[in-house]
Amino acid sequence: MEKRRLEVDSEQEMERLGAELVQVFLAERNEALVLQLVGDLGAGKTTLTRGIARGLGIAEPITSPTFQVHKEYPASPPATAPSATEPPLMPQKSPTQENLILHHFDFYRLQDLGVMKNELEELMADKNNVIVIEWGGILGDLTKNAKTIKIEKLTDEKRVLLLE
Repeated sequence: MEKRRLEVDSEQEMERLGAELVQVFLAERNEALVLQLVGDLGAGKTTLTRGIARGLGIAEPITSPTFQVHKEYPASPPATAPSATEPPLMPQKSPTQENLILHHFDFYRLQDLGVMKNELEELMADKNNVIVIEWGGILGDLTKNAKTIKIEKLTDEKRVLLLE
């Protein structure tokens, strides 16, 4: 996917974008899908992750794993479609929905990966994993194949997302 700049005007639109993005990214991948979310506190990283979870058919509440560092959510295929009443924010493809698992990491409180490095390497080796990483600055080369989404807060509701 080429670099893209997208704007969202609400939390609901951010979630809808997350649901659409995961479907586009899944259609393009042949290995574990690794998404690195970059943005300040309150930018919308966890909100986007909630949308990604919805796009995978996950209905349970998604919260930031700041204190647990890692949360795991099995997907419920087939993925729920984005809102039928709203036009898609991204061009849609039809990915095959396998037995996917969403792994949500938040490294905000960590100074060093330690044993988490081995866990991440194992997860990245399995193509059935969708790995979302918040605050991944300590990961170095581990995320060289990750898709990076930078989120900038413009107002209380409006965000700009840069997809790389």
